Amino acid sequence: MNRMFKKPDLNKPRFYQKNISLIDDHFLERFREKNPDMPEYNKTQFKNIIKAFNIKVTDQIIERRDGIELPEKIGYIFIGSCQRPKKENIDFGKSIKYGMKVIHSNIGSDSYLGKIFYSNYDNRYMFNNRELWQFKPSRLFSRTVAKVYPDTWQMYIVVDSMHKISRVMKEERRKIQKNYLTNRALQNYNEFDI
Repeated sequence: MNRMFKKPDLNKPRFYQKNISLIDDHFLERFREKNPDMPEYNKTQFKNIIKAFNIKVTDQIIERRDGIELPEKIGYIFIGSCQRPKKENIDFGKSIKYGMKVIHSNIGSDSYLGKIFYSNYDNRYMFNNRELWQFKPSRLFSRTVAKVYPDTWQMYIVVDSMHKISRVMKEERRKIQKNYLTNRALQNYNEFDI
């Protein structure tokens, strides 16, 4: 069902989202007031510290099947496998090259998609307005996941589109705790000790 592909007009006006940096002079002043014993960092040093932290968090999320809990209990982040959506996911680069509509098939991951999930449901009493929070991964994080996922897609939790993320997380945590208790009991088991 290949139809002709109409190449998008790249010269039309575009909407660009304005980038807002949260790390400004006012933020640094408030941080210094809250933490007077910390050494004074300038803006670039502070941004480098945050970038290094984000890289470590990204590595941990990719390595662990169950993801990680963020500091200060603000939520959980994990990578999940989802079925391919019913709508067409067009590969624009190949479509422009061949002049026909080409759809991503995800052959390398058995037609599963890798998605980054954020949930703060279990921490609902820890902070106000938790429903208004959202997670937007950095470009580095999303591109790293896109590179790694096709090779390690079997490792991640399969998330059904009909289930809530909090339910999936609770079930996975119960499995982990049960396996941990079973392994701990088996280490000390001696069949000859009655």
